[in-house]
Formats: sequence, structure tokens, C-alpha cells
Amino acid sequence: HQIWRTVYPNSGITKPGQVDAGSGTTPTLLPGNLVAITDNANPMNVVVYNSVTGAQTCKVPVFSKGASATENSLIGWGTTAKSSLIVENNYGYVNPYYVGGGSTTKPGVTKIDVTNKGKTCKVGWKNTTLSAPTVVPKLSLGNGLLYMYTKSKTTNHSDAWFWTAVDASTGKQVWSKFAGSGVMHFNNNYAAIHIGPDHALYMGLLGGLARLADGS
Repeated sequence: HQIWRTVYPNSGITKPGQVDAGSGTTPTLLPGNLVAITDNANPMNVVVYNSVTGAQTCKVPVFSKGASATENSLIGWGTTAKSSLIVENNYGYVNPYYVGGGSTTKPGVTKIDVTNKGKTCKVGWKNTTLSAPTVVPKLSLGNGLLYMYTKSKTTNHSDAWFWTAVDASTGKQVWSKFAGSGVMHFNNNYAAIHIGPDHALYMGLLGGLARLADGS
């Protein structure tokens, strides 16, 4: 039976980068009986609720008005004293061809810090340059790196894709490795990055399977 139900802000618009006019995130559980999603307001908010009662505890807007949407889950980690969430911007991804010819989605990756038993949400850092069209990123707590799959906007119509690592404590790019070029072949199209038992990164692409490992 239903325990609780809550209504979140909704613009009523299926933004470019969404499959419907609602939250694109799977709920993310945090320590201290908290659960987080993004809403579909304009601009989009990261919203935190009490997972026992359904009451909203805090929210904070992310990205720009008229250019904020995501279809991927938030990354969440931390303790009851302080936890954090990472959200990426997918605004502008309608289908694979929308990021062809040197185009890409609106940039943006943001870290939200949640404190005061979930009552306080504030931006920890913003990266306003990286565009990750659809990847479900992964965070390694062991090395503190956020692994993403990015595509920059270009003027020469090139469609280069990159494995990109971001310092999760600062939001700064640590390294980037060329994956390949092509609208269809190297586009991940919402596939997630996976960290294998061999410590390599794996991801499904429209053109096959990709692996990235440290050089020996």
C-alpha cells in the first residue's frame, strides 16, 4: 500500500533532453532517511525529501533557466552529518543526431551538499564547461574521481567523444582521453559507465563496447 505521496514542481514541458514532462531521475537514497530527485521546474531543482514522511526538507536550483534538464540518476554519497549529490545537465539531447555536426548539449555538472539533517542544500561546486550529453556517470570514492563521457561543441563539425575524469571535491577536470569520433559509432546514448573488477571503465556505445584502462 502507498505510504506517502508528494507532488514536486513541474513546468509541464517535456524539455529537450527528457522523455516526458516529469522528473528524469531515479530516486537516490542518502544517509539519515533522505531521498533526492530532480524536479521539472524551470530552472530544474535538486529536491531532498524525508524518506519516512515524504516531507520536502530542502531544494536548490541547478543550471540555467531555459536550459536545465536531466534524464539520469543523481550520484549520492556521504554520512548523516553531511552527504553530497552530483547532477549533470542533459538539456538539448533529443536523439543522437542532435549532437552531430559539432553540436552538443548544454554544459553543466553540479555538486550539491546536504547538511543539517537534510534541511540545508547548497551548491558545493559548479563545472559550467563540460557537456555530458547522456552518460550515467560513476564516482570512485577510492580515488575521488567522477568519471564522465563528454562531447565538446566544435566549429569544424567534428564529433569527438572523450572519457573525462573530474575531481569530485573541486569539480575541476583532471584528465580527458579521446574515445573516438562519429555521431552514431561512439555515442553512448544514455548508457552508463561501469567500473569493472579489473579497475577498467566499460561502457556500451551505439557502435559497440568501449573499455578504458590505465597503461602499464
